[in-house]
Amino acid sequence: MSGVNKPTLSRIVLTEMGVPVLTLSNGKSYTYNPNMVCWMLLDSSTNILRQCSDHSNSYPSELPQNQDAPLSQLQRLSQRSGIQAKNIFQTYPSLQKQSTLGHLETQLATAITLKSSKEYKFWLLTYSRYLVQEVLENRLRELCEDLLGPVPRSDDESIQWQATVLGLSKLDLLEDILPIIGSNLKLQRLYSEFQEQMEMVER
Repeated sequence: MSGVNKPTLSRIVLTEMGVPVLTLSNGKSYTYNPNMVCWMLLDSSTNILRQCSDHSNSYPSELPQNQDAPLSQLQRLSQRSGIQAKNIFQTYPSLQKQSTLGHLETQLATAITLKSSKEYKFWLLTYSRYLVQEVLENRLRELCEDLLGPVPRSDDESIQWQATVLGLSKLDLLEDILPIIGSNLKLQRLYSEFQEQMEMVER
C-alpha cells in the first residue's frame, strides 16, 4: 500500500532466560511463543490500559521494581504520556478500575511469557494490593484458591495444579499476600478462611 511506512526492526534482545524480544520502530514489542507457534505482542507505546491504569499506590514498597528486568526495559522504551486518555478514564472511575485490572493482569501474563520471576512477584503483590484496596473479594478468592491449591492434598492425577510458578512457591506467595488481605477490616473473614487452610497444608 503506497504512502504507508512499514515498521522496521529497531531492537532485538535475548533475555537472561533465553526469551527473544523484538522491538519495532512503531513502539511494539513481540516475543515468539513456541507453544502457539506465533509471535506474541508484549507491549506497545499505544497501550491505553497502561497509560490509564491507577495502580501506583499499590506498589509493594518492600519489593522495589527492577528497572533492568525485561518487562521494565520494554515499558521504558515504549513510554508515552497518554494524558488525554488518562483524563477521560479518570472521569469514569468504573472504567478506570477496569483498565487498571486489565493492565495488572496483562503485566502478570507478560512476566510469565518473559519468564521473569522477580517481575511476576512484583506485579502479583501490586495486583493483590489493588484488589484489597478496592475490596474485590471474588477476585481475591480466586487468586488465593489458585495459590493454595487443593485442600487436603490429593494424589488424584486429574487435578491440574502446579505448586510453583516460574520457580516460585505458590504457598510462599500466598503467605506474602495474606497479611495484605488481613490489613483490610472488610476482608477479615477471607483472611481467616485462607489462613486456617494454610495451616492445614503440609509444607
